[in-house]
Amino acid sequence: MHWRFSGLKLKELIELIGEKKLKKSLGQNLLINDRVAKEMVEYLEGDDEEVLEIGPGTGIVTQKLIEKGLKPVCVEIDSDFCRVLKEQFNDRIYLFCMDFFKFPPQDFKGRLITGSLPYRGAKKMVAHILLNFPHFTRGTFLLQREVADILMAEPKTRDYSPITVITRIRGRVKKIRDVLPASFYPEPRVVSSLVLFEMGKAPPSSLFYTFLRLAFSSRRKNLRNNLKPVIKSLPEWFPSKKRAEEIYPEEFLEIFYRLKNEGFLSAISET
Repeated sequence: MHWRFSGLKLKELIELIGEKKLKKSLGQNLLINDRVAKEMVEYLEGDDEEVLEIGPGTGIVTQKLIEKGLKPVCVEIDSDFCRVLKEQFNDRIYLFCMDFFKFPPQDFKGRLITGSLPYRGAKKMVAHILLNFPHFTRGTFLLQREVADILMAEPKTRDYSPITVITRIRGRVKKIRDVLPASFYPEPRVVSSLVLFEMGKAPPSSLFYTFLRLAFSSRRKNLRNNLKPVIKSLPEWFPSKKRAEEIYPEEFLEIFYRLKNEGFLSAISET
């Protein structure tokens, strides 16, 4: 099912943001579909607890969170939207006007996270959440459909990648539905997906993610050749001839810890 918004709400949004020019560098495509916003909140299944909202924009999802009895902790990088959020919600939200990557994860110990993530850098943002928010167990996100496909990819497929492995190690991602460009202002050139994150396991280390990115650095090469620039020698048990896309998530984790415990990863630094 695909949804569209009413023209009246678009007019109200334009009046709300005034003459502001949305920043392409921040990937600002504002959600204006009320039904999508409502479903983002419904799937959180929370009640009377804090929820971290990334990039609330003008607050369409924020309002739904409040109506559900949740306590939004909003992180918004755009100072103009911060002003709008303060005017609309005042003390009903906790507002941090800052880059999400600079928000201290230790300041949020809740289990719920939501947001319409920017098309640029969404994979990096998802990785940051999965690696640095250990209490995170449930979330709803709007993502570019291609990114959603990567998160849900199976081994031995083109989309299988480091972020897929991290996601599968922490839990699972399920697509709720696709969302057409008309649900945003301005309309993006791509279709989005509303996805549900159900996370039950603790985050792996940042070093593990660095290891994965090395392993996937050239998809045509086998593991040995991809790791050779930083790991000069590998043990006999190492699956040298396999490519990264052939390795299942739990197998990757086992390989990583064996290499680490045997001292083969000393040349790799967390980045």
